[in-house]
Amino acid sequence: MNIGSGKRSSSLISKEISDYQLLFNTKSIPLYSFDNNALLDKRIINIKHNWLDLFDNDINVLEYVYGVLHSSEYRKNYANDLQKSLPRIPLLKNKKRMLKSAINLLNCI
Repeated sequence: MNIGSGKRSSSLISKEISDYQLLFNTKSIPLYSFDNNALLDKRIINIKHNWLDLFDNDINVLEYVYGVLHSSEYRKNYANDLQKSLPRIPLLKNKKRMLKSAINLLNCI
């Protein structure tokens, strides 16, 4: 999430570790974190359980959020908030359609 460093907010998904400058200038939210105290560094999903219950898997939650953040209607309605703080992600009535659109968008990358 690019918050507070311009008039437009933006979102980026990456499979790779991001550049330090990118991390410094943005709010980065990892999909997973790791428990350093565990013997084999257990992977912990960084998504609230109530969201996980609404989707088939953790990747679908990420895809849905990415789709919402790229929705022109969402950006228009929450433009002021997106410049100041982390976005609130609504659960839309057409969740499946948004998820399908997001998957199509991600396949273009």
